[in-house]
Amino acid sequence: MKNEEEMMMVAEEAAKILVKKEEKRKGALMITLEGELGAGKTTFARGFLKALGVKRKITSPTFVLIKKYSLLKKTGFLKAYHADAYRLKDGDLEILGWREILENPENVVLVEWPERVREARTTGAVKIKFKHLKEGREVEIKNS
Repeated sequence: MKNEEEMMMVAEEAAKILVKKEEKRKGALMITLEGELGAGKTTFARGFLKALGVKRKITSPTFVLIKKYSLLKKTGFLKAYHADAYRLKDGDLEILGWREILENPENVVLVEWPERVREARTTGAVKIKFKHLKEGREVEIKNS
């Protein structure tokens, strides 16, 4: 991808595919966003959440750690959580109610910097990796 608009379109398409694919589940749809600073993680999250019907402005949760959004489209999901684990360490997410968020199958959870905390490295998460290239960005999506 060469620009923010292309990243947003990829994110919107990914949202459509993942939400349809993940109809029956025991817990939240967990999506991890991995990549260097400035690789497109927050831009992707904005496009993904927009595709699920979030109307309000979507910004990075860097300083608040977790942002919660109500989902307006009929997707089978009622809430989305966008977390930034960059400044966290193991155990910090549990204090923020992480277990309850992940146990609810009506939640979609996007986590930036999941490699920083154990609680964000969940088996069964969709892993999205972002890479800087000379001519834009590369996005790799793996369903583990």
